Amino acid sequence: MKDLSIYQFLESTASPDPVPGGGSVSALCGALAAALGEMVARLTIGRKRYAEHEEAMKKLVSELGDTRDALTDAIAEDADSYRALMDAFALPKDTDEQKNVRARSIAVATLGAAAVPFKVARLSLELAYSLKTLAEKGNQNCLSDAGVAIMNARTACIGALMNVFINLGSLDMSLLDPVDRKRATDFGIIAAETYKEITDLENKELEKIIIKLTPNG
Repeated sequence: MKDLSIYQFLESTASPDPVPGGGSVSALCGALAAALGEMVARLTIGRKRYAEHEEAMKKLVSELGDTRDALTDAIAEDADSYRALMDAFALPKDTDEQKNVRARSIAVATLGAAAVPFKVARLSLELAYSLKTLAEKGNQNCLSDAGVAIMNARTACIGALMNVFINLGSLDMSLLDPVDRKRATDFGIIAAETYKEITDLENKELEKIIIKLTPNG
């Protein structure tokens, strides 16, 4: 999926096929945010005005590149997790044993479908903090780009969290083993905390950016 052209991806998203869906689009938003952050960092490196931040910017370029790769991979991972869930729903249910196997498979696949967007949300939150640094210390001629990147990171994070919540909401915890049950519980707790954190971060940073960008601000 990551090898599709932009046009092909948009056409695929617009089709009746449920994948790629909101989870994949959220991951793409995160990858775009990281790529835009890389651009800002690279346009800061080598500028005398920002010499004191040179090493920090070089480190950010490397970190943002790794994040972009991980989020790009998550575009397909999210679609794959959804297909795995649909495969579980398609299992036979003619006998009691088959019904039990199917129910357990659905529960495990549902947790898997929550795991990918959970990863995307956490990566996007970390990304937002890196972009915050760029907005504060990076090339101020690219401040609007840093702002767009932060907004995309926030969209990626909250979009992914929505997918975490919807999957956890349909999950029958009683069908999971103790380890997976704790994992699902942790997902829910951390996802709620992540939502508050990314929302607070974006609101504060965008307000600062808008003030800086506004004439006579």
